[in-house]
Amino acid sequence: MGTARTPTRYTSKVSRSNGCNGANGSNGASGSNGRAAKLRAQRRAAFERLMMEHLDSAYGGALRLTRSKAEAENLVRETVGRAMQGFDHFRPGANFKAWVFDIMTNLYVSEHQPRARQRAGAERDRMPGTGWPDLPPDPQLKGLRRIRAADLQKALAELPSELRTVVMLADEQGFSYEEIASMMRRPIGAVRTRLHRGRRMLVHRLQAGARSRYYTS
Repeated sequence: MGTARTPTRYTSKVSRSNGCNGANGSNGASGSNGRAAKLRAQRRAAFERLMMEHLDSAYGGALRLTRSKAEAENLVRETVGRAMQGFDHFRPGANFKAWVFDIMTNLYVSEHQPRARQRAGAERDRMPGTGWPDLPPDPQLKGLRRIRAADLQKALAELPSELRTVVMLADEQGFSYEEIASMMRRPIGAVRTRLHRGRRMLVHRLQAGARSRYYTS
């Protein structure tokens, strides 16, 4: 996009309470109990490897959704806990990142978003600059490659929640229409419409901001 990226790092420790880095509790179990304990340990290790690989992406997505560092960390912790609990249902070889974002998006919509609405107007933590990866080759996004990351983040944060969510999932995290439709429990046509509206509104806000800076400079 022509601007230096500032990577987003999830700095909170992944604690035992959310399922990672905990003791296996086998304590010398033998026979079938020992095999079960070994299998649980192997599954937990596999989960931890996959989760750590995508933890920063999940935190970056949570920041976009919540626009608050504290809320993003809470959302990530809850997502990790839910994912750990449901990992037995994850199919080996499937898209783990999409699976985690599915959990996180639905946690946000069902629990975090209603609470955020109740606290509307409360002061939020300032979201750090997270940068964007290269944008997809969409003519609607052509001008965004020359926009400063800070301006892009500010404009994105001002979008309505559902538009902001679909833009984040598509243009920042790189998910397909099908994956986003599954995460948001919406038809693909609705995803396409919201993505188009979100991108158009984003460009409009950025252009308005650029004009404002030009006339006040």
